[in-house]
Amino acid sequence: MSPKVLIIGASGFIGSNLLKEFERQSIEVRACSRHPQDIFSEEETTELSFLDLEDVESIERNLNGVTTIYYLAHAMGYGKDKFSEKEKAQAQNLAGLLNEAHKLIYLGGIARDDELSEHLQSRKTVGEIFRKTKAKTIEFQASIVIGKGSASFEMIRALVYRLPFIVSAEWAHALCQPIALKDVVTYLTLAQEKKFRKKHSVFEIGGSDQLTYRELLVEFSKHEKLFRPEIKLQKFPKDLAIEIMKIVIPEYVEVGAKLLGSIEIPTTVKDNTALEKFEFTPISFRESLELAQDTPLKEIEFSEILNRLKGHPEIPSYLAGQTLQLSFTYRELKGLDKIAQRFKLHDIVKEHSIKIPFAGELKITNNEERELVNLAYRPKYFFQALGWSFFERVAREIKK
Repeated sequence: MSPKVLIIGASGFIGSNLLKEFERQSIEVRACSRHPQDIFSEEETTELSFLDLEDVESIERNLNGVTTIYYLAHAMGYGKDKFSEKEKAQAQNLAGLLNEAHKLIYLGGIARDDELSEHLQSRKTVGEIFRKTKAKTIEFQASIVIGKGSASFEMIRALVYRLPFIVSAEWAHALCQPIALKDVVTYLTLAQEKKFRKKHSVFEIGGSDQLTYRELLVEFSKHEKLFRPEIKLQKFPKDLAIEIMKIVIPEYVEVGAKLLGSIEIPTTVKDNTALEKFEFTPISFRESLELAQDTPLKEIEFSEILNRLKGHPEIPSYLAGQTLQLSFTYRELKGLDKIAQRFKLHDIVKEHSIKIPFAGELKITNNEERELVNLAYRPKYFFQALGWSFFERVAREIKK
C-alpha cells in the first residue's frame, strides 16, 4: 500500500475523526502521531506511522509517496508556556520539505485582529508559514468546534455541569460562531479533491449561529435541562476565573487558561466564500449539541462546590451579595396565566418583590415587550445551600 493522504495529528480530536471518515470511504491513509499506538484503527486501508514534528527525518520519511497532507497538530496541550514557539518550529520543519507536488490542508483559527491571544496568534503564524511554501495550501479558519473530545466543548460541558451558576463577565460577550465537528470533517474531506485558481486559499468556516461565549453556556445548560442561574459581574478578573477553574475543572486549567486569553476576541465568519466554494450549509449550534450527545457528567452537590469556593481567599469577596438571574420566554412557560395570577404580574408595571426570611429577596419581572419573565434572587448568604435550593424550587415551579 502506498497512501496518497497523510494525516499529521491522527491521534488528536480532529485527526481521529477525519481518519474515521476516510476509512468509511475506503481511502488509503498514512495516519501519523508522536504516539501512533493511540491511533484507533483496524482498517487495512490505514497505515499507522510514527512522526515527530521536531524530528525532520521522521517527517521526510512519512512524506514519501504522499500528495495530500493534513496538518492537524497542536502543541498547546503539551507545550506548556512555550507552546507557540514549539508550534512555529514544528511548522517550519515541515514547510522546509514541501514542494510543488504537495497539497497541504491546515485547520487554524479565525484570527483577523492585530492584537491576538497567544493561542490565536500561533494558529495565524503557522498558516502564514505554510503559505510561503512551494506547496498548494488550503487553510480553514474555524471558531469553537462542537464535538466530543474538543477541548473548548469539553470545558463548556464540565463548567455547566459542575458549577451551580454561570458567570457572565463583561469579557464574555464577544461573538463566536461554533461549528459542528461533522461540518469541519466535511470541509476537510471535500478539500482533498478541490482545485482553486489561487495557489494558497484561506476559508473562514462556522456554523449557522453566532453567539456570545456567555450564550454558549446558557444555551448548553438549557439543552441539558440544568438549573444554572447567571451572575452578572461587571468587573471580574480573568485570573479569578482561572482560580474558579482550578476548583471546578482542574483537569482543564492548563488549556483553559490559554483559551481564556482569546475570549474577548470575536471569532465570527466575515467572509462566506467557503459556503459558495464547498456548496453545503453547516448546521446550527443546537443541532451540533444533539450530535455531541455523551454520557452526562455527574453533578456535584451544590453544598460541596459552594464550600470549595467559600474557602478561597478572594472568590467570596466577588460573589457575596451577588444576584442570581434566570430568564424565561413566554414560549418556555407552559402556565403563564397561572404564574401571572400567583405573582400578580397583570397588576404590576415592572417588578414584583418578595422577601423570604432567612433566604433572601426574590424579584419577578414581566417584560411584555420582549415576552420574557425574569427571575432574580439575592440570597441572604451567598454560600448557603438552603438559598440555592429555594431558588431552584421556585424556578422549577414557574416552568411547570
